[in-house]
Amino acid sequence: MDADRVYLTGLSMGGEGTWHIGLRHPDLFAAIVPVCGITDAHPWIGAAAQALFDPALLSLTTPLAVADNASNQQVVFYHGDVDPTVPVGQSRAMAARYRQLGWLGKNVRYVELPGVNHAAWNLRIATARCSSCWRA
Repeated sequence: MDADRVYLTGLSMGGEGTWHIGLRHPDLFAAIVPVCGITDAHPWIGAAAQALFDPALLSLTTPLAVADNASNQQVVFYHGDVDPTVPVGQSRAMAARYRQLGWLGKNVRYVELPGVNHAAWNLRIATARCSSCWRA
C-alpha cells in the first residue's frame, strides 16, 4: 500500500483511459487495474480518419509504446477471452510486452477469464470462472 499515490482502475473505455493515464503518470499511481481495456485504437479509427494520422506517430500514443513506464507500479489487468467488444488480443499484446520486459508475474499480472465476455468486471462471473483462468 502506497499512501502517497493513487490506485487507478477502469472498465472498457475506462480501462483504455487507465492504461493511457496510468502509464503516462506513473509517479501518481501506485497501481493500475484496467479491465477489458483498449491498448491499440487503430481498429476503431475509420478509414477516413486514418488518412489524417501518421500511422507511425499514432503508434507512439498506444499503451504498448509506454508499457515500460510501469517499472515502479503494480499492474493487474483482466480480460474475458470471448469479449466481442474489445478483442482479447488487445490485452494479450500487453501481456506479451510485459513478458518481454521480464515483469509478467512480478509487478505485472494478467488474468484472462475463460468463457467471459465484455462484462469481465462482473465479480460473480469473474469469480466463478477464475479457478481455471490463465494467470501470469
